[in-house]
Amino acid sequence: MDHAQLAKVLDCSRNAVRIRLHRARKRLSKALAGAGVSVNRLPVESRSTTTG
Repeated sequence: MDHAQLAKVLDCSRNAVRIRLHRARKRLSKALAGAGVSVNRLPVESRSTTTG
């Protein structure tokens, strides 16, 4: 799903979706680090508008 679709489902702005995703990724990274998993960057799904 792209940010616009998520915003519609969550009934919030696209910017709020972007912020929520950023914070969620940050929390996940900290949780993984606390569990001893080394993560420099989490792979993020491409935001391509094409479907395949």
